[in-house]
Amino acid sequence: MDNKVHNVFVSCHHTYSDQDYRNKIEKLFVDYHAVMVSKSAQIGDIDAGLSAETIRQKICEEYLRDSTVTIALN
Repeated sequence: MDNKVHNVFVSCHHTYSDQDYRNKIEKLFVDYHAVMVSKSAQIGDIDAGLSAETIRQKICEEYLRDSTVTIALN
């Protein structure tokens, strides 16, 4: 079995139940299986008062850049 660790960005809405699913994914694959490094933004990392375009830009530059896998919850 390949034990490669992947840098993973999980895209989700923090205000919806997606956050619970993201937490479960991270617990399972980071804490339990140790096959993933979370590259996701955590609650409070990005000022919610910023424009949507600025938030997208920050996510691309600061989080997605280093990820090798992206999971989108919607």
